[in-house]
Amino acid sequence: MVFPWAFSFLILVFLGLHEMKRGQFKIKRFLDVGTDNPICSRLFGLCRIVDSTCLENDDKDIIRHAVLEVIANLVKAERIAKKLSSSIQNVVTKLNERGVSTQNKGATVHIPDTEGLDYIREYLKYLKKALQVVVPVFNVFLETTFNGPHFHKIRGDLIKKYGDSFPLAILVKRCQNDWIKKILELRNEDEHPKQLHLYLDFDISWNEKNQDWEIYLPVFYEGTDIFSFLFKTIGEVLVFSEESIVLVCREHLPEMADVYEIPKEKRNRENDVRFTIGLEAGFKIPKF
Repeated sequence: MVFPWAFSFLILVFLGLHEMKRGQFKIKRFLDVGTDNPICSRLFGLCRIVDSTCLENDDKDIIRHAVLEVIANLVKAERIAKKLSSSIQNVVTKLNERGVSTQNKGATVHIPDTEGLDYIREYLKYLKKALQVVVPVFNVFLETTFNGPHFHKIRGDLIKKYGDSFPLAILVKRCQNDWIKKILELRNEDEHPKQLHLYLDFDISWNEKNQDWEIYLPVFYEGTDIFSFLFKTIGEVLVFSEESIVLVCREHLPEMADVYEIPKEKRNRENDVRFTIGLEAGFKIPKF
């Protein structure tokens, strides 16, 4: 039995070997989480599928590297998401327990702050990086040289070459419209601000009609709720990354092989691999 931490250690050693002068090597930390983390287990599981393709070794290396870079960036984003969501929840809990704090007969209201909310900028940075490092996978498939998350252009090339009913084109089009564009717009606003604020923290105001306080959760400048945005977007980037890689690999598998999704209820709880490779229906293992 191989424990989850062992996978982490092996990856740390394998990726941390950097050649030095006179043939020496040094170990550099790459990850400090193992396959008990769903991000790691689901994406590490794709490497076996990559290895089974008929792609050139250099192309396999590009995809493997993309897998590991997506993991690294999503793990960092997840860490920030956990801290920020906890900070927001702490404020909500205190407001529920103690109520709105006022002075001068309600003329002055104490507006709580979310601890570390400015780290939402780092969160957006890692999400964008995770999307950006998937692009070389599309370059391998399309034989293109995109160097950024220009998925509207990638979508165009996919449709032009394979048609709009091609699974990879459908995936990119749906995700681009549903959420990729939003992440990139928010990150671009952080890098090249046009608005007064990227986000707004908690706000409280008196509702005269209801005769009660209204509490507003932290939001981005255009109104997106930050609390719900945090984990939703990590899941979206994870699914998009793994499905993109699977669909590219599937086009380069031997004739007898195919990729299958493991039903959620049948997955190993300690190693949540979503996709696996197996024989296509109709093929039998030859007897020797």
